[in-house]
Amino acid sequence: MAHSIEATHGSPRSPESFHSNQLVVPPLPRSPRIPLDIMYNIIENILFDHDRLPIALVCRDWYECFTAYCPPDLSIYSRRSLNSLLAQCKQGNEYARQRLERTTSLRIYQRDDDDDRYCAAVPLVLAPRMPAVRTLIFFGSIRPPVHPTFTRSLRQFSDLRGLEISRFTVFSFAELRDMILSFPQLNSLILRGGKCIQPNTPAIHNSNIFPTMRAPRVRCPQLQQAELRHLDFGLLSPLLDWLASSYPKLVPAVFKNDEVHAICEWDGCWEQFARTQDAIMDHIITVHFKSASKGHTGKIRCQWEGCSRRGYMDLNSVLLHVMDTHAPMTSEVCHYDEPPCGEVIMEPSMRNVRDHFDSSHTGASLAVQGVRINCRWRYPDSGRTCGESLPNAQLIKHVFNSHIRKIHRCRYCRVYYARRDSLVRHMSYCRNNAQE
Repeated sequence: MAHSIEATHGSPRSPESFHSNQLVVPPLPRSPRIPLDIMYNIIENILFDHDRLPIALVCRDWYECFTAYCPPDLSIYSRRSLNSLLAQCKQGNEYARQRLERTTSLRIYQRDDDDDRYCAAVPLVLAPRMPAVRTLIFFGSIRPPVHPTFTRSLRQFSDLRGLEISRFTVFSFAELRDMILSFPQLNSLILRGGKCIQPNTPAIHNSNIFPTMRAPRVRCPQLQQAELRHLDFGLLSPLLDWLASSYPKLVPAVFKNDEVHAICEWDGCWEQFARTQDAIMDHIITVHFKSASKGHTGKIRCQWEGCSRRGYMDLNSVLLHVMDTHAPMTSEVCHYDEPPCGEVIMEPSMRNVRDHFDSSHTGASLAVQGVRINCRWRYPDSGRTCGESLPNAQLIKHVFNSHIRKIHRCRYCRVYYARRDSLVRHMSYCRNNAQE
C-alpha cells in the first residue's frame, strides 16, 4: 500500500513501465465503504472482548471510534486483569471510569488450573463503581472455601435482575441460597454444572461462626424464570424443595413429585432421567456399557466424572459401584403384599426397610420365629409375585438384596437378583419360556 501511494502522489512512472494511455486510479479509503453503523451492529452482538479487538483493526475510522466505544458488558479473567482495571481507575483514566459506570453485564471467569480466590474481591471493589449492572455471571469462579463477606458484598448490586452461575462448587445448599437471596430484584436465575461438598449439612448461618456479624433481613427475590442444568442431586433436591415452597408457579409439577430426576455424569453424558433403579441400570447398559472401551478381559472402567476407581469391572460390578458411590438411591416404592403396599421408603437401607416392615407389614408370619414364608413382593412390570420360600428371619434381607438393592438382572425380563447363582437358575427357566 505504501508503494502504491508513493507512485500515485510522487513522480510519474516512465513510459517503459506501463502504456501511456493507462490511467492509474488511487484506491479509495476503506472507511467510506464500511459505514460506522455496521461496526456498532457487529460489536453489540459479540459477547467477548477478545473477539471485539480485531474489529478495531478493519480501518482507521473504526479504530478511532473503537477507542471511545464503551461496550455494555465487562469480562474479568484473572486477578491481574482486575488489578489492572482498578489501577486505571485510581490513575484517573476517564475511559475506565465510564466503562465501569455504563456496564450492564459483568462476567467473572476463572480457569480450572487457577487457584487464586479473587472472585470474592470482585463485588467488594467493583460494585460501588458499577451502578448500572443488571446481569452478573460467574463461570468457574465460585469454589470453596467462600469468604463470609462474599455474600454481604453481593448485596451491593441492589438492582441486579439476572444471575448466572456455571461450573461452581459450594459447601452446602445454604451457601447457594444465601447468594440468591442477596439480590432482592432478581427475576432470572441460571445454575449450570453445580456440585455440593456436603449435601446433608444443616444450614449454619455465618452469625453462629462470627458472632459480631449479624444477618440483615433480606427480601425474597421475585423470580420469574429459572434454568437448572447438570446439578448434583445433593444440591438439586433441596434447591427444588426451596423453589417449590417459595415459588410454586415457577417450578414444574414434575419436580414436586417424589420421583426426582437424576443426571448421568458418565463421560460427559449429562442425560436426565427418572431416579429409579431400573432407569439408572437401563441407561448404563444400553448407552454406556456397549460403547465403552473394554480391556482384554471384556471388562470396563468406571468413567463417571471425578471417580478415582481405575480397575476394570464387569457389568454387575459397574452397576453396583455406580449405585453405591455415584447415584445412591433416595427413595424406593414398596411393592410387597397384595395389593402392593405403594409406600415410599426414603433412603432405603437395611435398617429403613426393616423399620418399614415393622410398621406396615406386621403379619402373623413375621411375628412368629422359625416359620418359613413365601415372599409376596410383586413385580410391577409383569405383575407376578416373587414366591421364594425362606425363613421369616431372612425376609428383610431377601427383600433388600433381591428387590430393592438389585444387582443381577435377567436379560429376558426385568427381574433382578442379589446372587449370580439365583440369576442363572432363573435364566434357565426364563430362556425356555422365551423359546416357546
